[in-house]
Amino acid sequence: MIFANTASTLVNGGMAERMHLPCYFTYGILQTGVAYPILSRWCWNNSGWLKAMGYTDFSGSGVIHLYSGACGFVATWVIGPRTGRFQGDDSRRQGDPIPAHSLPFVNIGVMWLIFGFAGFNAASQLTISQPGDGYVVARATFNTFLACSSGGISSVIFIRFLPWWGRRWSYVNMVNGALSGMVAVCAGCNVLAPWSAFVTGCLGALAFVCGRSLVDKLKVDDLVDSFSIHYSAGLVGLVSAPFFVPDGILFKHDVASTTTLGVNLLGVVIITVWAVLWCLPLFLLLKHMGVLRVPLEMETRGLDVIEHREMAYHSSSDDPMTADSNGLPDLDVTATDRHHLVKRRRKGNAVQPTAVISSSSSGGGGHPSERGLSSV
Repeated sequence: MIFANTASTLVNGGMAERMHLPCYFTYGILQTGVAYPILSRWCWNNSGWLKAMGYTDFSGSGVIHLYSGACGFVATWVIGPRTGRFQGDDSRRQGDPIPAHSLPFVNIGVMWLIFGFAGFNAASQLTISQPGDGYVVARATFNTFLACSSGGISSVIFIRFLPWWGRRWSYVNMVNGALSGMVAVCAGCNVLAPWSAFVTGCLGALAFVCGRSLVDKLKVDDLVDSFSIHYSAGLVGLVSAPFFVPDGILFKHDVASTTTLGVNLLGVVIITVWAVLWCLPLFLLLKHMGVLRVPLEMETRGLDVIEHREMAYHSSSDDPMTADSNGLPDLDVTATDRHHLVKRRRKGNAVQPTAVISSSSSGGGGHPSERGLSSV
């Protein structure tokens, strides 16, 4: 149940700030109740046809992460980018991401995820009472933390020193690289040697950076980087595990190790096709019916205000410059106007910056999302 829920929520986060709440329910029910159980049986059940062929994926680099990343890409492509995402303004260049509204919140969310990942991967052993279970659980946990560390460090190095990615020290990209390292190591975390887990984390971070560049070039607004982190790093995990496991290609140059690589590559194709076959018709139908995306007014004012009637930042109602007669944010005040208001208040210490920033409460994902000023 937890694995099915994870595969669903990773997709929801990518469409945050612009998707109708009933569509979350529609997608979530079909995803967790039908699509994911079928896929997990193919890959993990002893009678599943991919499992019988030799598919290797201990904790879900493919079954969970590759699948949810593919679903997330399809969903965000169909729903379209947030308003203003790929247009510049006075505060950022054209194409730059909408900045996260609270890096401390990002940090808290990532810390939860890191410890959650450790339990997630260790629990994939499914038992703790049999001989050898403790060893597997300990190795899976250690490799998870090791890949997390190497992924975060590698992501920082790639972003800072390679000329294609901005040459800057980026905290957000560091934590995303750490998550990517943990995603990549899922496939073999129960048996990998420490050095193999370290290298896998580095490869996962590189896959994230490349995936993020691809998504930006395609102008797909993936709010939580579900494709860049989960699909790209999940792909790396499925491909690298047959090389790095103790009986893998690097150690045993035999037919069996090569067969595992071939079956895992087949699994990549099957999982990707299964995700597209489920998500593309569903989201295109919802879009055709006009119920997928919220109206521009609702997206601009914030789903917390319009759809839930509960403001995420109540202090904004105290400001006559950003509130209407009902105490709700004024639609005529643009995101750029709010940005300048925040800067003026910081100088005058009138109110806290969060007073004019609101984020959608309909959404969320498997890790912290970028909440932008345009979500007000």
